[in-house]
Formats: sequence, structure tokens, C-alpha cells
Amino acid sequence: MDKIFKCSCGCGGVEISTWDEDDGTYIYIEFLKRCRGGRRFKQRFRMAWKLIRFGYYYDDDIILTLETARELGEELLKLSKEK
Repeated sequence: MDKIFKCSCGCGGVEISTWDEDDGTYIYIEFLKRCRGGRRFKQRFRMAWKLIRFGYYYDDDIILTLETARELGEELLKLSKEK
């Protein structure tokens, strides 16, 4: 499962995926960043360079166990209901 959530201002987003290992299932969250304005070519070049050199294009990532992912989901739901 891969799902991308875009930032409401259009500056980036997060991509969420899952995978199974011998010791359990993990949730992988990648933070994507995109700059607006005159730096588009430069940002695209940097993204392509990261992909070629390192094998990924995201700015940062976190890996969560299913339990931690559930806690994050519960906190997001709680925050969305408060407003």
C-alpha cells in the first residue's frame, strides 16, 4: 500500500507505505519537499541526483511499528476532532 498526502499549500507531502519483515510489519513514512518559484529546475535536479546517487528522493523518513502507527493515528484523529 502506497499513499501520498499532499501539503495543503502545495510545498510537499508525505508518502506512506508498509512492508513485512520477519519480526513484524512496519509503516514507512517519507517526507517529500518541493519548492515553488524560480528554484524549480534546481530542486528537480537535486531530487534526480538524490535518486541516482542514493536510491531515494525524499528529504527525510521515519519507520514506525504498527503499535506506534496506531498511536499516531489516534492522536491525529483526536486533533482533528478538537477543531
